[in-house]
Amino acid sequence: MDASLSLGAALRSVYQESRILLHDHLRLALLEARRAVRNLAMMVALGVVAALLGVTAWLALVAALVAVAVELGASWPVALLATAVITVAVAAGAALWIRHLGAQLMFVLTLGWLRPSGSHAEGQPAQPPEMTR
Repeated sequence: MDASLSLGAALRSVYQESRILLHDHLRLALLEARRAVRNLAMMVALGVVAALLGVTAWLALVAALVAVAVELGASWPVALLATAVITVAVAAGAALWIRHLGAQLMFVLTLGWLRPSGSHAEGQPAQPPEMTR
C-alpha cells in the first residue's frame, strides 16, 4: 500500500510540474507574440513615414524640373503636361513589371513538376519542366 501512495504522489507531482511548465511556455509565447505585434506595428509605421518622405522628395524633384523647364523658356502648361506624361509612362511601366512578376507567384515550375503527366501516370518519375523566362 505504501508503494501505491508514493506512486500517486509521484503522479501528482509530475502533473503539477507539467502544468507549471506548460503555463510558463504559454506565457513566454504570449510575451513573444506581444513583442512581435509591437515590432510589426512599428515597422508598418516607419514604412508609411518612409513612403511619405519618398513621395515628398519625388514631388519636390518634379516641381524643380518643371521650374527649370519654365526657366529655360517652356510655358507652364507644356512643362506640367510633359511632367504628367513622363510620370504616367513610368507608372505604366511599373504596373506592367508588377503584372509580369505577379504571374510568377504561383510556383509554375513546382506545380508543373508535381502535376501528373502521361509518363508519370504510367509509373515513370516526373521530370521537372524546362525553365523559361
